[in-house]
Amino acid sequence: MVDDNVKRLIIIDSGDVLVLRDLSEMYNWNMSNNIYMGAPDQSAGIFGKISNKTLNFYINTGHYLIDVKKVKDNNMYQSFLKYKGVYDQKFPEQHMINDIAFGKIGYLPLEFGLVQPFSNDESFYNRKKITIYNSLKSKLNMISNNSLFLPKTYEEILHLAFNPVIVHSWNGKWSEGKGINIYRKLCQYFIRLTGIEEEICKNHPGYCKKI
Repeated sequence: MVDDNVKRLIIIDSGDVLVLRDLSEMYNWNMSNNIYMGAPDQSAGIFGKISNKTLNFYINTGHYLIDVKKVKDNNMYQSFLKYKGVYDQKFPEQHMINDIAFGKIGYLPLEFGLVQPFSNDESFYNRKKITIYNSLKSKLNMISNNSLFLPKTYEEILHLAFNPVIVHSWNGKWSEGKGINIYRKLCQYFIRLTGIEEEICKNHPGYCKKI
């Protein structure tokens, strides 16, 4: 469906993603022979049911870069149709992309899709609560082996949190009234700019939570 003049696409989830800075660097990233590139996901290392291989490269498909020509040349659409019933658990489309395109998946810097560290403000103030980034700690060696730009330590992940390019609130969605307040306020600001605040607040009141 995409015109041949379109060389690349950036896919971004609607509803739980904020783009905070220019995406030019992401769009122009050297894709090498990869079909898809994105920020590493906590599911890195799962076993692929289609490729029958361990998915050491595993990206979050809430925000990723696509080489349109390679998608067409490799008939990816037909592959998705063929294997559409393989995964029936949570995130089947994400598992499929990473599995079907095995060997053609690459990592972008983590800041192009950094999840918010806590699901809500209460978690932030709870000193015993660990950040979502802790779940990446055990995967750092695996995901950072083939790049110079991915974090090597937990402290490096936390450093990236100060100025992400993309924030993905899959662990506390604003539409459900969750998420860290600072990001929810930014989301509300952009909603006001669109001119559809009344409609959004009526149909999805979680977005408009004041506290």
